[in-house]
Amino acid sequence: MLDKRLAREAWTVKGYLGSTLILGGLVAVLSVLQARYLAVAVSRVSLRGLLVPVLAVVVLKAAAQGAGIVLAHEGAAAIKERLRKRLAAHLFELGPVFVQGERSGEILNTWVDGVEALEEYFARYLPQLVLAVLIPAIILFFVFPADWTSALILLITAPLIPLFMVLIGKLAEKKALVHWREMSRMSAHFLDILQGLSTLKMFGRSESQSRVIGRVSDNFRRTTLEVLRVAFLSALVLELLATLSTALVAVALGLRLLAGGISFTTALFLLLLAPELYQPLRALGTQFHASLSGVSAANRVFALLAVQVPEPGGFSAASAETRNTGDLSPFASSGARETGGSLSFEKVSYTYPGRSKPCLQGVSFSLERGERVALTGQSGVGKSTVLRLLMGFTEPDRGVITAGGLPLPAWSKEEWRRQVAYVPQHPHLFAASIYENIRLGRRDASRAELLEAAKKAGVEEFVSLLPDGYETQIGEKGTRLSGGQAQRLAIARAFLKDAPLLLLDEPFTGLDAANEERLYRSLESLSRGRTVLVVTHGENALAWVDRVLVLEEGLMRESAEKRVTERAEREAERESEEGERRTEEEEKRPERVATRAVEAGRERENDTEAANGHREGNGSGNGQRNGNRKRHRTGGSGGETEMGHILWLFRQLAPYKGRVFLALLLGTLTIASHIGLMTTSAYLISRAAEHPPILDLMVAIVGVRFFGLLRAVSRYFERYVSHDVTFRILSNIRVAFYRALEPLAPAGVSSFASGDLFGRIGADIEALQYFFLRVFSPPVVAFIILIGSSLFLVRFNPLYGLVFALFYLAGGIGIPWLIKTVGRRTQREMPKARAGLYLGLLDSVQGMADILAFGLIAERLRDLADRSRKLGRLQRREALLEGLAAALTGLTMNLGMWLVLILAVRDVIDGRLAGVFLAAMPLAVSSSFEALLPMPLVFPNLEQSLGATQRLRELIEPRFGVCVTPVPAAKGESGHRTHPRESGQAPAALLSIRNLSFRYSPGGPWVLRGLDLDLERGERVALTGASGAGKSTLVNILLRFRDYETGSVRLQGEEIGRVVPDEVRRRFSVVAQNAYLFNATLRENLLLAKVEATEDELIGAARSAKLHEFIMSLPDGYDTLVGEGGFRLSGGQRQRLALARALLKDAPILILDEATAGLDPETEDDVISDLLALCRDRTVLFVTHHRSVLSHMDRILTLRGGRLSEAPGLLPAATGVL
Repeated sequence: MLDKRLAREAWTVKGYLGSTLILGGLVAVLSVLQARYLAVAVSRVSLRGLLVPVLAVVVLKAAAQGAGIVLAHEGAAAIKERLRKRLAAHLFELGPVFVQGERSGEILNTWVDGVEALEEYFARYLPQLVLAVLIPAIILFFVFPADWTSALILLITAPLIPLFMVLIGKLAEKKALVHWREMSRMSAHFLDILQGLSTLKMFGRSESQSRVIGRVSDNFRRTTLEVLRVAFLSALVLELLATLSTALVAVALGLRLLAGGISFTTALFLLLLAPELYQPLRALGTQFHASLSGVSAANRVFALLAVQVPEPGGFSAASAETRNTGDLSPFASSGARETGGSLSFEKVSYTYPGRSKPCLQGVSFSLERGERVALTGQSGVGKSTVLRLLMGFTEPDRGVITAGGLPLPAWSKEEWRRQVAYVPQHPHLFAASIYENIRLGRRDASRAELLEAAKKAGVEEFVSLLPDGYETQIGEKGTRLSGGQAQRLAIARAFLKDAPLLLLDEPFTGLDAANEERLYRSLESLSRGRTVLVVTHGENALAWVDRVLVLEEGLMRESAEKRVTERAEREAERESEEGERRTEEEEKRPERVATRAVEAGRERENDTEAANGHREGNGSGNGQRNGNRKRHRTGGSGGETEMGHILWLFRQLAPYKGRVFLALLLGTLTIASHIGLMTTSAYLISRAAEHPPILDLMVAIVGVRFFGLLRAVSRYFERYVSHDVTFRILSNIRVAFYRALEPLAPAGVSSFASGDLFGRIGADIEALQYFFLRVFSPPVVAFIILIGSSLFLVRFNPLYGLVFALFYLAGGIGIPWLIKTVGRRTQREMPKARAGLYLGLLDSVQGMADILAFGLIAERLRDLADRSRKLGRLQRREALLEGLAAALTGLTMNLGMWLVLILAVRDVIDGRLAGVFLAAMPLAVSSSFEALLPMPLVFPNLEQSLGATQRLRELIEPRFGVCVTPVPAAKGESGHRTHPRESGQAPAALLSIRNLSFRYSPGGPWVLRGLDLDLERGERVALTGASGAGKSTLVNILLRFRDYETGSVRLQGEEIGRVVPDEVRRRFSVVAQNAYLFNATLRENLLLAKVEATEDELIGAARSAKLHEFIMSLPDGYDTLVGEGGFRLSGGQRQRLALARALLKDAPILILDEATAGLDPETEDDVISDLLALCRDRTVLFVTHHRSVLSHMDRILTLRGGRLSEAPGLLPAATGVL
């Protein structure tokens, strides 16, 4: 079907597509000439004077066919690259509020797979649509002068084919849209599961997701087959009409020959042209599915492009005349317009889409130049929204934001953001080195400037311990850093930017006391002469600013407790303290240097989690110990490895061997019936030319009709059955892949980015569909046809069979082997390039706020364009190979056909072959070669399948330190590791740890070393320590996400190393430091903890987390969608939802890893009090930096140097961080 939007895109590459059509017309003319030469040679029983022109026609035809394929794909590649550029640029224009409100999986699916689906539309369907009109017109131009009767038959029957295709297309269009929606939904679901797999495992829901994935995959299979059924029905109609029309022409010519109404030469010429006329129409039917997929993909692509970029609120066209050109900074120390305030909100209101209650309602305030202001208020009141409005990520509904005397929209967004350094509540760290992540702050910064910014933010402290220093790869979203380390890195990025306006959203979250104090001092220095707005709940932070603004119920008020004079006093005091500290440091420096030399080795042993993550991601863990060994066995490129992958693929076919056999049988019947149709038709007109009794022709007449009908029907069922088998296999592989991946998460997949994982479970698994359709089935069918056609030809002359077999093997083995040799690297790189597209866009979508804040749009667009071009280059090479293969296969077929004809002519002259069979010999050869058409792409598709298989299998290999299944006790062992304290006299602690040691890789630094811990039933214990000390690592060991090398961990008297991991996790309820929320409703996120929970239980948990009132204020209440990653909730609301979920799970031990971060002090105190009241009978382990938590605890433990030490008594209830 023709889509006007896609036609307009095609017009932009009219040179490529026009050349393709010209070459297609040339192929048609050359086909006519070849048919004429063949008819003349058979009728004369001589090739005298024909060999040179025949050879020229054969070579030119092959070259034109190959060149046409290459040019069509060139045009398609150009369109795809341009569409991806437009989509990426439009997404950045829409901004983070839009993309975070969408499913990342659906955006990825549109940008990668949706655009990719247009390849077939532009490279195959669209040229074929035009050629389906052009080629029949050219052939009819030659047929009408030869025989107008046959021309009328062709002219009448040919238009029926597109007519039926259009009628069927109406039905298929709706099904294709459903199919595309199902594919987008499946992609989004897979990405959501992959990113939230740790959360699913914590709540014991990860294994059940295999059934969900199976159900989603099966739904996708069914919708795909429904679309294919219609597409194949279209192809069936086209095939049926084409073959029956060819049979009709053959029968009509035979009867007219019998009556003497037409010459044999003309009849044979027309018979040879009939299939050529219908061939482009049949090919159009074959490409019909490409049109459905293309139009469906285009609907989503153009729908995304059609989303309007929101117009700035409160900005009139008149004020556009005063648009700032970027020459004036509203925060410059001089030269700025005097406006009474550099920045102001004037009655600004904002309501989030889908909510009835405004988030901000008539908010007004101003910031003076050089002023430091704190913005506080309960979590969820809209503090982060204020910063988003200032960054231009969204526009106010009403009111005006002014800067430098101008409305904010009067500034170009790029210039405005150059004036601002922004640290969001959840900064995005990219999958790159520490150096590159900091350098995002200012690309032109020197290394010295970058190191100074890192030092001020406290990054230097942990980077100095890393083997690769600033070149350490931190993984996606900084997964190899602790929360505090990631926060410091994001702040270093803002320091490096050195902008006049500094916006900080909870910058002290996750920092220990030492690092928070260091950050205060750095901010004190950095903020001199700059304007600062910091969103915070910490009371220590309030002592650092000039004014405090409080946001309540959408309105702003100023706190009366803060005065500027305090700042001057504090600064004088700080300067005095700093002077004394510098003096002391100078005095102690020699001693410290000597001490440092002694303790250097110890410090490196007690490395940070970032170092561990680095080692893990760079080969030491995951690891060199078994990673290299296993990759040599399963991930290399040797023959043994390839055979292992091939055997694995064959095992996927085994459960469906009956369907596989049926598909192969139907494929063989399809080719065999085509051979029967052409040879029987040739025999029919040859025999009719001898004017026998009509009864002698009846068998041939019936045979022609039979083979025509059989070909169409067998082709339909072969395509349907083979695709059904393929999609059943893919569904099984998805489930099997998830089941193999699930036990390894999160530790075993931490070195893989989500985009990479998404590409593997998406594109790589999809690539395996070609194994059966294009790798396994074609050679089997081709081999059967080789045997059958050779036996047929040998009956007439063994030499015919030998010549045919040689050319057939050259086309079936030689050409594919050549294509494989030339294109092996291309096919192996293709899955990686496609995964690079997923990774690049996912990083851009999920890190868009940081990209915009640091003015990196152009850089990211270039990166995405480079990734797209890389895939395009590989696909162009692939198209070149496809064109070469088509040219060589066509050349081989025609040369083989003409050589057999030469031999047959000689035999007819010598009397060894009856003349009635002469025409059948070359047609038997040429029609047999139809089985070889897919063969040149067998090896390239095999390489692609092997590459995808390798990427899948290497992902699910066991890794060092990753717990998968409990290790059985060796013979003579008691079934659990030896516990140093085995008295049995005192009742066992609920959780008892002895001499626990852990490192992320063999030979790597110890993170935990000789750690001891006892937790009694009902005890409340605080776990503190510097950022990166290993607190989260200990939690991961308890949850069996990591396995430990030495020591003992007993839970309720059982060694957890001998217990099924899921059973261990059932005894813990956890609020992780970065709790993941699924793109579902509030209710569904809560029910993860307890599927059978009643409404009262849900409400009770929400009340305890101080969330129920907020939920009830929403229009849809508990059925409100939270958005991807909980985007539609504030940071505090997300944290409270995670708390409610943990409370809902009835487990004996509650682990809270910085669970109250992001909550205001009042809410935090209320939540902790209610939480502990509800958990009287539970043991609570509270990982925290907050002093306010400690007054609620029975014991306070500090993790330092891999060991725990206990505070001698409770610290006084104080504010701030520990």
